[in-house]
Amino acid sequence: MDPFEARLQFKQLLTTINPSHQAIQKVISYALKNYELHEDLHSVILERLGQLDMNARMNVLVMIEGLISSVFAQFGNSEEDDLKPYVESFTKDFYIILEKIITRENLINLNSTSHILKNVEQCYRENKVELGGNTGELIEKYEAMTIDNLRKEFGSDEIIINKIDLSETVFEKCWLFLTLMKRRSLINRFNQINNIQETNPIDSDITIPLKKDQMINRMESDRERHKKLKESNWIVNRITSQVDEQEFSKLWEQFNELNEEDYIEIDELNQIVKESYQI
Repeated sequence: MDPFEARLQFKQLLTTINPSHQAIQKVISYALKNYELHEDLHSVILERLGQLDMNARMNVLVMIEGLISSVFAQFGNSEEDDLKPYVESFTKDFYIILEKIITRENLINLNSTSHILKNVEQCYRENKVELGGNTGELIEKYEAMTIDNLRKEFGSDEIIINKIDLSETVFEKCWLFLTLMKRRSLINRFNQINNIQETNPIDSDITIPLKKDQMINRMESDRERHKKLKESNWIVNRITSQVDEQEFSKLWEQFNELNEEDYIEIDELNQIVKESYQI
C-alpha cells in the first residue's frame, strides 16, 4: 500500500477509536497487516495523540499495549529487532507517548496508564528485550505514595524532574513521570479537601471540568478498559494452539514441586472417586 494512503486510513482509524475490543483489534490488525510501514504508522500515532480528547488518547494507549503484545506473538521468534515492527519505536518514544496521555491540565488518565505501563514493561521483559535500569523500586514507591508521605518520601517537583532528566532508560523516565503526576494530583486533592488556595502555580494543577456527556462516555470507556485489564490476566496471544517454551516455563515456575503431602492428598482424592463409583 502507498505510504500516504496508509497514513490517511490509519489516522481515520485512530480518530474513531473507542474502548471496545472490536474497535481496538481493528486498529491492531491494520497496523500488523501493514507492518512494513511501521515507521509511518508510528509517526501517525504520535501526531494524532496530541489532537484527540483525553478519552480517545487513553483508547490509543490501550491499542498500543495490544499492538506490542501482538507483535511479540507474531514476530517473537525473530532475534532481530528490525523484524519486530514497532518494538524499537515504542521503546524509544514511550515517554513521549505518556506525556501526551497525561497532561498537566488533565490527570484523569493517570491510574489506567500506570496499569498499562506495568503490563507493557512486563511484556518487554518476558520477551527478553533489554530495557536497562531497574524500575521495581520506582513502581513500589509509586504505588505506596499517599498524601501523608509524598512530601517526606518524594520531595518537591523539582527533585523528581531532575531525576527524570538524569535517567538514562525510558521506563525509568516513565515511572518517574507518573510519580510526578501522582504527586501533583494528591497535592491538588489535599488542597481541595482543606480549602487551601495554592500560591505556587508551578506546584498546582489546573482541572478542566468535564461536560455531562463526556462524563458518561468516560464511565463507559473506563468500564470497557477495566474488563480488558482483567482479561489480560488470562488471555494468551499465540499464533498456533501450541504452548511455546516461554509460556511453559512461566507455568512450570508458577507451582512448587510435588511433595509427600501432595501424594497423600492425591491418594485421598482417588479413594473418594473410587468410593463414588461403588454401588
